[in-house]
Amino acid sequence: MSNPNDPGNPGNPGNPGNPSDRVDIDAVIRALEHDEVARAKLRAVLLGEELLALPQAVAKLSAQVAELARQVSGLTRQVTKLNAMMERYEARFDRIETRLDHIEADVSVLKTDVSVLKTDVGDLKGTDLERRVREHPKRYLGALLRSARLFDIDEAANVEGLHADELVEVLRADAVFEAVDRSGEELFVVVEISWNAHKDDISRALDRARLLSRATGSPVLPLVVSASMPAEVVVASAAESGVGLFCTDRPQPLVPGLRIAA
Repeated sequence: MSNPNDPGNPGNPGNPGNPSDRVDIDAVIRALEHDEVARAKLRAVLLGEELLALPQAVAKLSAQVAELARQVSGLTRQVTKLNAMMERYEARFDRIETRLDHIEADVSVLKTDVSVLKTDVGDLKGTDLERRVREHPKRYLGALLRSARLFDIDEAANVEGLHADELVEVLRADAVFEAVDRSGEELFVVVEISWNAHKDDISRALDRARLLSRATGSPVLPLVVSASMPAEVVVASAAESGVGLFCTDRPQPLVPGLRIAA
């Protein structure tokens, strides 16, 4: 007697060989084609939730990538604009630097011109002051001199005690006078004239007065005339050297000066 549970028994329902237990795949496919709910259930069983959600995740990621691409495209356009602006600004800065270089060059030339102009004006003022002192010595030196006459160059050339180079040095003085001082004594006066006297004017007046005194055997008074008030160091140098110092806006000398005896 056969066992109905024997797998080999054709009457066993679990026997795959039983035609009644076989699934008609074609029939299932036809049924699913017309049943959306069934298809969804079958997908859920076969794929699981993660695979089912994959299309939505891909779609979301695609949207994010598209947004990033849009943002990158916008940033690229902005960078392009910024680069163009930078190029324009750099070109503008180059032009400005060129203009500044030209301006600096012009200012440098202008400073040189102003410096030359100041020197020229100073020379003109000094020359004009020299002329006025030569023409009107008592107006400027009257506090020390009763009378004064400009010493002629030809007369200076006849001074036997002066060598040629010493004569040239004496004649470089801005003015040399034969004068009579307030006590009635005759003497020579060697004058250096400057718009703004310096210590060099003091030393030149002293050296030239010494040369003239040695050559003529006469007393010589070294003087410096300044249009503006000299610095204290110049006044101190004049007092120490015994050189008379006048300021044209004052009737009395700042330093009376000492005669150089032969």
